[in-house]
Amino acid sequence: MKIDTAKIKLDADYILQAYTREYKNINNVYRQTGKKDIIACFTTFKCYEEPAEQLQGILNLRDALLRAYEFYPDGEVVVELIIKDEMVNV
Repeated sequence: MKIDTAKIKLDADYILQAYTREYKNINNVYRQTGKKDIIACFTTFKCYEEPAEQLQGILNLRDALLRAYEFYPDGEVVVELIIKDEMVNV
């Protein structure tokens, strides 16, 4: 099942996604295309009351995705965690 990338909230503080890349064969050489097919995506905003616990939960979920897609039958899966952090003037 592929996810519609237009529905992903990219303004979230944490974006955890698993995706595959499409390859094409040119003269028996496989090259990555720019297209990625997202197969799992979780987004959330930072919880300022318990940030350490929230981050640990996200890291645990990332580890679970790595284990779940370790032997994915349709090719290599990339699990990517994006953490956006804003700097505050001090």
